[in-house]
Amino acid sequence: ANTAGWTAGSGSITPRTSSPCTTIRCFQDGSLGTDSFYQDLPIPADRNAEIDNAARGIELQWIERSDAAGDRISASLKFYDAANAEIPNSASASPQLASVDVWASRLHRADVPAGTRKVRLTYTVTHPNHYSTNGAFFTGISARLVARNVPAGAMDLLAAVDGPLAGTGDTV
Repeated sequence: ANTAGWTAGSGSITPRTSSPCTTIRCFQDGSLGTDSFYQDLPIPADRNAEIDNAARGIELQWIERSDAAGDRISASLKFYDAANAEIPNSASASPQLASVDVWASRLHRADVPAGTRKVRLTYTVTHPNHYSTNGAFFTGISARLVARNVPAGAMDLLAAVDGPLAGTGDTV
């Protein structure tokens, strides 16, 4: 793993090849307190119409691990228009979680607002107890455009059926 394409927002990130990253390629945070790093993801021009018609979301996946119970790790998204201005009220963030001594797969989805031409993906690691450094590890980071989340609507539910369903021959 290398940090090409990533920019440190605060603190630092570095590649790691020693434990726990001996069998997988990963990188880690590098300071006490708060570390953040980000990458800007341009929206492919052939997807602009879908974005502008509110038909797309973004799905983030990553694998993380922490060495300290107090650590908090989150991913956040900010959406920017063609003029590189942040689209108001559009930011999305994952819960701040940490997987102590266990690699955990994470997933975060958000709708992409109309007019988006760039997405900023930021990972933030907070060490609130200030007793851990170099203790958060990341690998397998991916982002992809997906179908937009469909808002929940009214639904008719069948509460109970006792006996055969009419015409089907099935019994529930």
